[in-house]
Amino acid sequence: MSSQDEKHYPLESAGRVMDTNVPRYKLHHTVEMIKSHVLEHIRDFDTINYIYIIDDKDALVGVVSFRELFHADPRSAISDIMNGNVRSVHPYSDRERAALMALRNGMKAVPVVHDGKFLGVIPFDEILRIMHAEHVEDLLRMSGVQNSFGDISRLGTESSFELVRRRLPSLIVGLIIGLVSAWWIKSFEDTISGEFLLAAFIPAIVYLSGAVGAQTQILFIRDLTFAELFTISTYVLRELKTAFLMAAALAAVFVLGGIIMGGSFALAVTLGITLVLSVFASITVALLVPWTLTKMKRDPALASGPFATSLSDISSLVIYLLVASVVFSMFR
Repeated sequence: MSSQDEKHYPLESAGRVMDTNVPRYKLHHTVEMIKSHVLEHIRDFDTINYIYIIDDKDALVGVVSFRELFHADPRSAISDIMNGNVRSVHPYSDRERAALMALRNGMKAVPVVHDGKFLGVIPFDEILRIMHAEHVEDLLRMSGVQNSFGDISRLGTESSFELVRRRLPSLIVGLIIGLVSAWWIKSFEDTISGEFLLAAFIPAIVYLSGAVGAQTQILFIRDLTFAELFTISTYVLRELKTAFLMAAALAAVFVLGGIIMGGSFALAVTLGITLVLSVFASITVALLVPWTLTKMKRDPALASGPFATSLSDISSLVIYLLVASVVFSMFR
């Protein structure tokens, strides 16, 4: 594809990465004629994974693999052996969606069609580059580093100031949330001073709720790639059932640990209730934030990183101290 043609499409669109010089033939052409022409001009094509069959209006009506072509009867019409069930993408579709289509359907190249007209294909080597780019970009975002694939080539050579500029914003947000958490804990000074073990269990509460949320979020972001394979209501119901079972198991162990450490009955009740509520809160946030970003046409990987971790931490602390305040007031 010429650089002039590329300018017609957005940077991360399917049209920007497609090859237009591919083998395409009409319905009435025979297998023998196509084989002869392909072998004669094989060096002229950008990619030769498939033979593409078009009608008189340049509409894509079928594809034939090279294996099928060279095993077919030379006298057959190409329309007799072609696969008419062709999957394609629009040139303005996101390139990642095209790459995922190829992986899900075992396609070596993805046809690009606009207004019924066959434009070209995204070849397999480009599909691999797209997937690598998207995975690296998602990894950076999940680590709280603001980046895009266009900047990946500079990784390892950026200055310290540039690295600080990319990494500091999400950490500052996390710091602010941490300060809010500290202020919140200080407001429950009387409750904590009355039961020292309350403070001792704060790290465990924060860790468990954060870990459950992180697990759920990573799995959900992965599963959103194949969102057409499930309904969101069924998925959420399954996750809530999973949350209940995990919360029950963890709460039992947690309560037992509190009793062994010499805690009061009120502490045991507080730990059990807190863990159940924290797990449900973490899973709710882990599902809601990526889903909302997806509906807003944003990358759900943005939901991860220091911000999500801090949000999970403060929510678990709020629940813990509120439950402790209520429970201990009941047992006084």
